[in-house]
Amino acid sequence: MAATFSAGGLASGLDTNTLIDALVKVRALSVDRLKIKQGAYTTQVSVMGDVVARLGGLKTAAAGLGTGGVLGVTVQGSLTGLSATSSSAAQAGSYAVQVTALAAAAKQRSAGFTGASPPVTAGSLDFSVNGTATSVALTAGMSLSDVASAINSNVSGVSATVLSDGTASYLSVTNRDTGFAIGGSPSTALQISGSAAGQFGFTEKVPAANAHLTVDGLDFERKSNTMTDVLPGVTFTASALGASQDLVLSNDTAGTSKNIQGFIEAYNLVLKSVQKQLSVSSGTDRSGTLAGDAGLRNLQSALQGLTSKVVGAGNVRTLADVGVKTARDGSLSIDSSVLEKAIARDPGGVNALFNTATTGISTLTTSLVDGYTNTTDGVLTVRTKGIQGQLSRLAGDITKEQAAVERYRDLLVAQFTAMETVVGGLKATGNYLTMQENVNKK
Repeated sequence: MAATFSAGGLASGLDTNTLIDALVKVRALSVDRLKIKQGAYTTQVSVMGDVVARLGGLKTAAAGLGTGGVLGVTVQGSLTGLSATSSSAAQAGSYAVQVTALAAAAKQRSAGFTGASPPVTAGSLDFSVNGTATSVALTAGMSLSDVASAINSNVSGVSATVLSDGTASYLSVTNRDTGFAIGGSPSTALQISGSAAGQFGFTEKVPAANAHLTVDGLDFERKSNTMTDVLPGVTFTASALGASQDLVLSNDTAGTSKNIQGFIEAYNLVLKSVQKQLSVSSGTDRSGTLAGDAGLRNLQSALQGLTSKVVGAGNVRTLADVGVKTARDGSLSIDSSVLEKAIARDPGGVNALFNTATTGISTLTTSLVDGYTNTTDGVLTVRTKGIQGQLSRLAGDITKEQAAVERYRDLLVAQFTAMETVVGGLKATGNYLTMQENVNKK
């Protein structure tokens, strides 16, 4: 803590406290300059983090188009007893579909037990659920509710509950999943045995069943009423049996445009963030920006180069071929009329533009982003670590300078204190001599 000279000027008449504060303030200018530089570097780290975050958003948007595809496909009309939703991985076409069987979960129920809390004898209930065996130990005197709780706590894949019709209580056990192993027996979905099973008298109330859906006469058997692997990119959910009906999938320009727009928006956010740093007005304090940063300039060039990359050798080879336009400021937008023509001309090529394994826009974007944000040697990562190193050194320099300023204050206090002591002594001597002179005159 800085020493304080609180008796300033008592002997000399000078305002020594004010003098000390003024001199210390001048000496402390070096600390202020270091703190200004520290603030500038802190801002630069924040800016770099913002660019990296936006690049992450661009990578995510591109990856989505690479895995799911970009082509929008819609289901025309409605189906009865069956719903169908499509993703960009679907292909336009018409199919005859029919639900011939619905999946059901195996369910067994005990005989009726009378009384509010019918007692249970000791023993075990052995369960086999889709081939997985589990045993539950029962103790004498347990209620049906106790048994249900024991089953729910120990047997994975089933749900046990107690039902009551007002006269008797029943223990109901249901497989949580519908269906059974394809090619296997429905009975394997839920089997109950064991030394305590006889007292319950379990009977099968609902047998396990698999769903069956035919597409153009070809039968597909699945354990669930929701099927995601029958037609690529199409999810079916069966709810009722019915006659054959037509499923029509059509290419959707609006949906495709929406998918591409997500990529465009992420790209524009990155470009805007980079340009904001590189295009600094003359009156702006450049110390808190990354103006002139070579890494950001290279990133800007790489982003702009991405828009003209040629992918494959088909009819759709560049972003411009699907209607992606570049404005004078470098930002992207989409021309729906050009996109519509591209979809009509080569719908597969529209998807391939983004999801071709090694040269698609998705892969190229991912490689670009990784080159700048990789946590080990990414261009912006290395740059950020360099700035953080400078911040660390500045923090040490500031601590040293602050200590030097405090030592300087202590020195000034000591010097002014010594001066005041000398002046005080001289004044006392002067006063004594004056008094002696006055005495002699008398």
